[in-house]
Amino acid sequence: MSPAATPPQPCLRLRRAIALALTAACGAAEPPRAAAGVEAASPRTEAAPAPVAVAPVAEPLPEPPRRAALRFEEVDVYGTACASIHSLVYSMGFSPDERTFFTLHDSGDQCVYQVVDGRLVNQRRIAPARPIEHDGWLAYPFDVPLGPDRRWGITFSNDNEPLIWRMGTRRPPWGLVPFPDDTVYEAVLTDDALILQNHKGAVGVWSLATRRRHKFTAVHEERSLMAVRDDGGALALAGSAIAAWDLETGAELLPRTPLSRPITAVAFVRDTPRLIAVDQDGGYHEWDLSTPDPAEHAVHRDLGKALAKVWFLDGGAALVGVGGGKVAIYRALGPERTIEVRRLAEVRASDEWLQAHVSRAGKRFVLDAGDTTWIVNSADARIEARLSGDTCRSGPWAIDEASTLVSDGGAHLCVWLP
Repeated sequence: MSPAATPPQPCLRLRRAIALALTAACGAAEPPRAAAGVEAASPRTEAAPAPVAVAPVAEPLPEPPRRAALRFEEVDVYGTACASIHSLVYSMGFSPDERTFFTLHDSGDQCVYQVVDGRLVNQRRIAPARPIEHDGWLAYPFDVPLGPDRRWGITFSNDNEPLIWRMGTRRPPWGLVPFPDDTVYEAVLTDDALILQNHKGAVGVWSLATRRRHKFTAVHEERSLMAVRDDGGALALAGSAIAAWDLETGAELLPRTPLSRPITAVAFVRDTPRLIAVDQDGGYHEWDLSTPDPAEHAVHRDLGKALAKVWFLDGGAALVGVGGGKVAIYRALGPERTIEVRRLAEVRASDEWLQAHVSRAGKRFVLDAGDTTWIVNSADARIEARLSGDTCRSGPWAIDEASTLVSDGGAHLCVWLP
């Protein structure tokens, strides 16, 4: 990971851009975008499974003033224990108490930092007992987050085989061939399980404790978006239809329910029995999984415009979406689930290239448009800072709930502090 052995930062950015482009080309088709200039939301009734009266969309609220710019600090690993790591960062993140920061590399190396007053200090390298050879390119899928409690991480070999690492130890990885006739399309780590989906839509669940595959099998007839409840106890699959299961018992929480428009984002709402989804035309759908017939009592609302991309905030209680180059935060409020819209007027970016990185609890997030990066407080739609230029913004990003923002700069990490 020394400057001499690590590809220069522009090369890393080019590799990641190529990788994201390949992902877009090989993955599910991106939904059509909204026409430019669409601002006001209009009531609409979703055709499936049962029409429900649509509540009006709240008027956009004014954007609060921006906070002062953040200070930039570079954490150079040259001359530290982590300098001898010569492989790319695969994933990174803060511990649940935000006192430790981890980077997991495609070689299996880990660099562990202490977080003191927002700064990353006292680097410590954890070298794997058996390093993994790589060809210098990150293997697909990319940027799979560490497990919620940061005990587990995952990388992929050049043959697309998952390698599961016990963070903080030198244990050799647990490798498996999950689908003998296909490769992995999507992966999710919970505190206790690994959930994998292949390109044909088959889904399997493995226990991280026993390394055995659960008997649970999801039959959804298509490659789908996956969502896992925060406690790891439930799984939802969504595409042209949506369904949900209890992972412990295999029982259906929501039977397969066809929808009139394909789903582009799905999530469980933290600490509630609700499952929410957004379709390609900006429809908002909500199911209460505690009811005997969730499909019969589903709520359908209109976000006001088609969204090309959606990311969930605050444990699913809100979402940020981009459509037609415009970005807004949406919340469903009250018993009527009225949609509140807070537009981020300053943010203008291409739907195709804009990416979001959300903190663990979803209270803050990064919007990265390539040439410009915004740091946003999701509670009040406040832009905390705007970063531009080529200084150390190649991603991936990690963000805590208080003040610290970290990006991967190749031979160093980049930290922004208030």
